[in-house]
Amino acid sequence: MTNKILIIIGASTILLMLGAWIYLFVFGTPDSVGQALNNLSSPETPFEQPIVGSLDTTVALGDKNLAQLTTRPVAGFVLINTTSQPTVRYAEKGTGHVYEINLTNGTEERIDGTTSANTTEAYFNEEGTEAVLVSVDNQERVVVWRTSVGSAGSTILPNNSYDFAWGSEDSLRYTEKTSEGKVAYEASKDSRTELWRVPMADLRVMFTATTALLINNPAANLAGSLYEIQNNSLTTIVGPAYAFTATPDPAGQYVLYRYFDTEKQTTVAKVRDVYTNEETISPLPAIPEKCVFSPVRLRVWCASSFMLLGTDRGYLNKWYRGEAISEDKIWVSDYENWGVASIEVDLLEVAGFNIDVVDMTVSDDGTMLLFRNKINDALWMYRLSGNNETTEVEPVGNTGTTSATSDVF
Repeated sequence: MTNKILIIIGASTILLMLGAWIYLFVFGTPDSVGQALNNLSSPETPFEQPIVGSLDTTVALGDKNLAQLTTRPVAGFVLINTTSQPTVRYAEKGTGHVYEINLTNGTEERIDGTTSANTTEAYFNEEGTEAVLVSVDNQERVVVWRTSVGSAGSTILPNNSYDFAWGSEDSLRYTEKTSEGKVAYEASKDSRTELWRVPMADLRVMFTATTALLINNPAANLAGSLYEIQNNSLTTIVGPAYAFTATPDPAGQYVLYRYFDTEKQTTVAKVRDVYTNEETISPLPAIPEKCVFSPVRLRVWCASSFMLLGTDRGYLNKWYRGEAISEDKIWVSDYENWGVASIEVDLLEVAGFNIDVVDMTVSDDGTMLLFRNKINDALWMYRLSGNNETTEVEPVGNTGTTSATSDVF
């Protein structure tokens, strides 16, 4: 009996060694254990996407324009701009732990180890000193306002809270979704004040310094618009149109928006000057998560694949639901020439795999972009060049400036 056991153990050992030799012969020697483990993916994962990089406490920023900053999945982040040491703070998806990366030397440290289990979303104030974390507990949404990142102090918000933004004196503005619509509040640590309420619930709210902009959730067969709260009532800025999305510049002068043109049976993007009501056809996709304006450089960057401006009116909703990915390039357009866009970088060509950009932001001085990869939630940085030696592209059918009284709507 003992001999049989020894023979089985010996045969198994030989088979394992033979399998390892065949693996190394075919695939080569891995640089690290992590590289070997990264090749093991769950068959239930909808999109195979590697997360490359080091697990050390120093991020390898390298000398290339494009750099991956995290191996951890990121729930949300904020770029903190300082004179000499720009940093990014982010919350880890799953744990809610908060980390900080110095974008000059690559050092990374955990600054808040408080665990919020099953964290899915995170929102920071501009300084990164406060955060709202959204998690899921037994299929119930849980919203926690960390009033002081890195130390004790938190407030539980209603589980139907959305659209978080910070106002003056660290007050938090947010909305609550109810059966009757949406209600906006401004809260401090001890109290809250109702700002306004609207009879529609399926809205995204973008708070500005002086007002709030609201946009219907995009729908292929329902018309949406961009609204502004004026005297506690809604005023339409752009729209209505089908499959509508829009994003404004920080100053509130320009609105980049897209919609599905039912006559031409294709998606169209435009820029409207709110001050003059002039419109220009644009090659940019106008997806809020994929676009960012830089008032300093008078430019707007958008990540896009041609599918986002294609003939499938339902493609955007498929992308939001995770049924499709966008194989992105980053495009840039100038405030002085909205009708033309240039390729800033082809992410597939540089990274070697697809990056589906979300949550794009730009530094105050306009020298770097930060964004997440929707496929695996890794955080990326792209250093912007001073000049764009790129190919300019005009939208099909662009006629320059069009009248604001266009008959599209």
